[in-house]
Amino acid sequence: MAHILIVDDDPHIIQQLTVLTHSFGCTPLSTLYPDYLFEILGSEPIDLILLDVHMPGTDGVELLKQLKKHPIYQRIPVIMLTGDTNIKLLAKCFQGGATDFINKPIKEVILQSRVESALKMQEYVKKLEELTLQLQDELKLAEKVQRATIHSQIDLPFLESGKLYLPYGQVSGDIYDLSLTRNQSLNVFLGDATGHGVSAALITMMVKMGLNTINSELSTNKVVHQLNQLLSTCIPLNMFVASIFMRITQDGMMSCCNGGIPPIIIIPANQEKPVVISGTGIILGVKKSVRYSENTYQLNPGDKIFVYTDGITECLREEEPFGISRLAEFLEKNASYEVDTILNNLLKHLTSFTEGQEFKDDITMLAFEYKLPE
Repeated sequence: MAHILIVDDDPHIIQQLTVLTHSFGCTPLSTLYPDYLFEILGSEPIDLILLDVHMPGTDGVELLKQLKKHPIYQRIPVIMLTGDTNIKLLAKCFQGGATDFINKPIKEVILQSRVESALKMQEYVKKLEELTLQLQDELKLAEKVQRATIHSQIDLPFLESGKLYLPYGQVSGDIYDLSLTRNQSLNVFLGDATGHGVSAALITMMVKMGLNTINSELSTNKVVHQLNQLLSTCIPLNMFVASIFMRITQDGMMSCCNGGIPPIIIIPANQEKPVVISGTGIILGVKKSVRYSENTYQLNPGDKIFVYTDGITECLREEEPFGISRLAEFLEKNASYEVDTILNNLLKHLTSFTEGQEFKDDITMLAFEYKLPE
């Protein structure tokens, strides 16, 4: 049974509304004094307020403003009562957060219709809030599950590594995975599923399960080929995964197969210009019968390698993307720093480039510096 609070300085109106709302199956409470509103709200559960506009002392419009600023009571629906047909006054009520209004003299049919409508809407809002809380709990669980699947740190004597991993929401459409081969080479996988959010995160889980079924000792292009065959049969037609699989051996041989991820950027230790290794394969999950090729590059001690998703290069300032050229230039200027510092500086630089605007996509970059094996 809904509890309705009636606030009006006219006792005849109070009496009329009390009788009518009780006949609607509601529990009416009332006060002639607007200053008692919050005291009553603090002692009784109220589902709807019927509030007179013109009252001595604190009028209804001012009381409505106070109510809608209150952290606890701001969501209680308020129907304004007025005999004033001034359009500007009614607009002020709605701008202040009123749910509806009823003209005086009050007619039973109109009152019942407005009250029932407001209570139904409030019930929908409560259900939506409950669903939102449930979804937030499920998203938190999904976030924990997703992060638990990421192998984010492997210490190797011949590599320094760092990561920049910034999901657009609680869960990410980007996924990365680090693993070791039998001869202690490092396997690096980076993937970017279509879009972002829950649907993209579910695809990343399928990618992770697919990787776990593939022999990680195979050449990089064969790993990508098998993963593409798997994804092509099990993800929706409008979904796909841009990816790269890379391997770095102890003697500095880097091999990689790129399936739609932006090109690898290598900053040589000898201060030469950045090396950009573009991919030749298409994104995964689009077509099953695709052959992928492997690129190789001999690293020298001090060389730094950067793999990343397009959330970085597609950061926008107005309509201008950050872009690969600007990224390579930034990495070259910061080449003297350790990889973790470079990534921290990059995040600051991207924030400055976008003028503090929220990033519109997941952002991931993995960085490595090759060192002489001990």
